[in-house]
Amino acid sequence: MKKYFYRLGYAYTNPENNENYLLIGYFSTIQTVQQAIQKVKDKVGFVDSGGDFKVDKFSVNFDYEIKSKQEAKLFELSHEYTDDDGYDNWIIFDVFSSYDEAKKAELEEIKKSPYNKNPEGFCISECKIDVCGWSEGFVLWC
Repeated sequence: MKKYFYRLGYAYTNPENNENYLLIGYFSTIQTVQQAIQKVKDKVGFVDSGGDFKVDKFSVNFDYEIKSKQEAKLFELSHEYTDDDGYDNWIIFDVFSSYDEAKKAELEEIKKSPYNKNPEGFCISECKIDVCGWSEGFVLWC
């Protein structure tokens, strides 16, 4: 059973001219995305960084029935590492309906460069639906 969700993020360039991305959360409807944007758009960091909100619609296949998307459990597979030039790199590979599916994807990604050089950088996180992160804003570092 395929269900659709929305990923809300915020992209901005910091004072040192580095591109940054904040994952605000995963949402069940476009209306809950809009509510999250309204909640944070006037907070410190968001209001003065000149960035843009990014919304991505994506699907997750469930092999079990869910009554509502808010009850669904999503598992995000990500990886973070510092490259040879000292830059932090972070990527979200995908979101899955179970920990086991995310782990299976991790075992495939760990074979690829540059992730095979940084196997400790993988993370599988259980994500709550319709929870707005960064609701207090954020600080722009100089």
